[in-house]
Amino acid sequence: MKQKSIEMVIIAILLISVMFSAFPVARAQPPPPPNWLIADIDYDGDITLYDAVTAAVAYGSEPGDPNWNIAADLVRDDKINIFDLVTILAVYGKSIKNAPYFCEITIMDSVGRNVSIPYPLERIVVLNPPGAAILRALEYEMGDRRDLVVGVSGSITGDCNYWPILCNRTECSEYAHGYPYIETIASLDTQVVFWYSPNHPAVAPIFADVEEELGVYGIKLVGLDCFIFDHLGEDITTWGIALGRRCRAEDINGWFDEMLGMVANRTSGIPEDEKTKVYWEHHAGDWVTCGFVSEWDKAITRAGAKNIYHDMMGCGEVDPIDVCSKNPEVYFKDTRKRHVKMGYGETNVTVMQEYLDGLMASHGDPAQGGNPCWYGIDAVVNGQTYLCSQDLGSGPEKIFLVVYIAKICYPTLFEDVDPDDYLRDWIRDYQHLPCENIPIPCGYFMYPAI
Repeated sequence: MKQKSIEMVIIAILLISVMFSAFPVARAQPPPPPNWLIADIDYDGDITLYDAVTAAVAYGSEPGDPNWNIAADLVRDDKINIFDLVTILAVYGKSIKNAPYFCEITIMDSVGRNVSIPYPLERIVVLNPPGAAILRALEYEMGDRRDLVVGVSGSITGDCNYWPILCNRTECSEYAHGYPYIETIASLDTQVVFWYSPNHPAVAPIFADVEEELGVYGIKLVGLDCFIFDHLGEDITTWGIALGRRCRAEDINGWFDEMLGMVANRTSGIPEDEKTKVYWEHHAGDWVTCGFVSEWDKAITRAGAKNIYHDMMGCGEVDPIDVCSKNPEVYFKDTRKRHVKMGYGETNVTVMQEYLDGLMASHGDPAQGGNPCWYGIDAVVNGQTYLCSQDLGSGPEKIFLVVYIAKICYPTLFEDVDPDDYLRDWIRDYQHLPCENIPIPCGYFMYPAI
């Protein structure tokens, strides 16, 4: 009975979560930062000889060259040339200290709030891994920026495999959406805490209290989710503005848009009644799924497939017999590392297969809440049952998840597309981690590998 009550609480939280993100938020755009800050290569608020010399040292280089410096590629053409130097010289001598921003810029968080933060940032705490992934993709670890992040959450310190640098920072909350350690954060002379916004169900009830407590110490709280499709691009742009990396942010958004556009173009002609039917199951438990306002539903829809519970309002438990009657062609289980270790560096397929086998057995066993009809659905009969790592579905990486779903659902349409290639590029070139081959040694993000 106690277990049932816990499950109902989890489902209630899920319902609140999707309701929170179901409707668009009216956003008052903040004043734009000075355009010349793009030329602030060393991120000190001034366009000086150091910026010009830094670009000159990288002059003539392209990606892969030993003197390549992406921060100096101001016109974003993958080469450092005269146009980049001219861009710097045109704004030489400008300083934010003399601008009407008084050493601050205003950014917009994920719920449309305008927040004024110092520029340049010197000491920040980043609690949510999706935000940390964007920060790392924006090349924050270059030069003096290596010490920018002074604190993180236990979700990061507990995964040194994926966060080899950040895992050594001070732990400022037990886990990503846990209540922050206010006094610890204050003791680090933190300027800004970057966290989830009230879009996150676990953060929504405490966000205002945390903001008030941090405010006592003069610390700003910025909520940048970096996991919600509808404003992921805006979140990336905001991070780019905050870190003086707008060009890099635009490149990331352009790459993501290119991937989504490729999938949309290839699946646009599929009639509604011919779309692959997908049953997605939430990590909260067996037979728990979500409808049209969930992020997974959005991923399935963007992949050109059909969530069999798309019309469901919110999240909740479903009847196994009803699932069987809808006869899904593909089954995905959204996993967490407490269930089975998947994602970067995880290659133990024996453990993954045992977990998947256990799911199949429980779904067909009435004693475990399942039904034997499960074994007759197309997904099971045809072996189209997959485990999805949280590393693929809970942050900006869900852009790659769309490509994986599309490839699985429409192998003929995407015969020339390998989702592993996209993910490898992200891990190696944007997350700066060793990743030569997928699934080994990068790890299994989707199991079985496709």
